[in-house]
Amino acid sequence: MLLIIISNFPSDIKPQEINDVDLSPKYGATIKNVYFYDQNGKKIEFSSLIDYKVPIVLIPVYYTCDVVCSTTLLYTFEQLKNLNDLKIGKDYKIVAFSFDYKNTIEDAKIKSNYCKVVNGNDENCKFLVSDSLNINKMLNLIGFKVKKISKNEIAHPVSVIILTPSGKISSYLYGLSFLGKDLRLAIWNAQIEKIENLTDLAKSALLFCFHYDPKGGQYAFNFTKVAGIIGILMLMIVFFIVKIYKPKLI
Repeated sequence: MLLIIISNFPSDIKPQEINDVDLSPKYGATIKNVYFYDQNGKKIEFSSLIDYKVPIVLIPVYYTCDVVCSTTLLYTFEQLKNLNDLKIGKDYKIVAFSFDYKNTIEDAKIKSNYCKVVNGNDENCKFLVSDSLNINKMLNLIGFKVKKISKNEIAHPVSVIILTPSGKISSYLYGLSFLGKDLRLAIWNAQIEKIENLTDLAKSALLFCFHYDPKGGQYAFNFTKVAGIIGILMLMIVFFIVKIYKPKLI
């Protein structure tokens, strides 16, 4: 099932069963007093990963999600791989965590193979699991609201989060539409402890690009809706240009 949910989905579009799924950015928030196990079974408190030297690329997923989460991991790691001027360990670290308490250390170990894509190691590339209490605390700290909709499926937002070297949430990269240059800029901004404070406009625009297909049981890209939105925006631009630069009658 393809579930790309972020937030502010109009109630007449968003299926009732996932009304609670949301993402409310927590810019400037710090993550502490949350415990996990890494891919090697070592128990860690999240703040111990903060070294005050490099930003963290935080990837919330669940490891048994075969479509969106696997795509999110692959896409993010490939984008990072292509940033030749940034190196893992030197310029950033990666931390992925599962928000499914049923995921095991073995699941994390398997997913940690993604670290090879960027030549990461167990110190600068972590895959974490935890219990429901710590997972819920973590989700609250980053502004994620997920919902279990079947035995093996969780509806969830799709976003990569960038933390500053001091552990503050600097920015969110939404969906799977960000480019390598967006990721680079987000890491650079985090390096200087810059905290973004964007409006929900970008989120809303992205959300309107999807519609729910009850028969197929999935979200799909809605070309008609996007074309309509683009058309309206173009008309607005033309209107304002004419309004501002309207030639004066002699």
